[in-house]
Amino acid sequence: MKKTIVAFGLLFILVLACKKESTILEPISSQELPQTTPSTLKKENLAESIVRTETDLILNLKSADTEKANQLYDIFRAKMDTLVKQINIREEFLTDNYYSIFYDEKNKKNTVPDAIKAKMKFFEMAGLEISEVGEGFVEIRKKPYYFYNLFKNYVSEDYKEYLKLEAEDNAELFQADAEIIVSLEEVTHRTLKWEQFLNRFPKSRQFKNARKTYGDYLYAFLVGYDNTPVITDDRKSIYPENQKEFDKVIAEYPETVTAKMIAFLYKMLAKSYDNNLNDAIGKEQQQYLTGK
Repeated sequence: MKKTIVAFGLLFILVLACKKESTILEPISSQELPQTTPSTLKKENLAESIVRTETDLILNLKSADTEKANQLYDIFRAKMDTLVKQINIREEFLTDNYYSIFYDEKNKKNTVPDAIKAKMKFFEMAGLEISEVGEGFVEIRKKPYYFYNLFKNYVSEDYKEYLKLEAEDNAELFQADAEIIVSLEEVTHRTLKWEQFLNRFPKSRQFKNARKTYGDYLYAFLVGYDNTPVITDDRKSIYPENQKEFDKVIAEYPETVTAKMIAFLYKMLAKSYDNNLNDAIGKEQQQYLTGK
């Protein structure tokens, strides 16, 4: 088995409460930021639109209280996601042919062709980067710490923590080619830190997003990916390196959902569960996360 699963270190003790939680408010009007419509997307430089929208946002943030800053983030994030999606559609030729476009055959190295240097400059100004996503594909996305750096001094503690955790994750690719490509310790760390967030901020407007992220990591932690499985091919045991990490979690964080799900996995294996074990784990996990 390839011994490459996730990289951050088990340094979190899960906290059950936090004094500062954001109050849920009705969203403010999206008129506080420039409107983006299909017609404007077709007519303008999308990277320029991002820069302009960011400039207007910063002006609004300077006079915003914490809760208004949270709402400004929600609106801004939705707009940025739309713009980045449109950029990826518009730049499909660039992303589909990234390696052939940027590879200088003569000098045997990657370089930015003169024809698209201006485009790449706009991307840089807009906080965009071209990121590998595995299997020879790339995408255009916001830089990992873009949202955190922009909002960290204005939003509530739960939003700040959410953006920090998201940025840390985005800084290192988790999986590619059906394989987890970070260390096993990092998989554990990501799983536990998102459970910690859910325990600390149960009333956060980011709770639903964080729960999905935690669920994705927890499932990967328990069963792995096709090319980095946790359970042996005969479905009777767990690979030693995973077993070691599981036992450490149970010993150090016995009250966590993560530990309880590991115990469930052990129980299923001890019963020589013959049906689809992954499905059973998925259903049990769903019960813990949503009560359904």
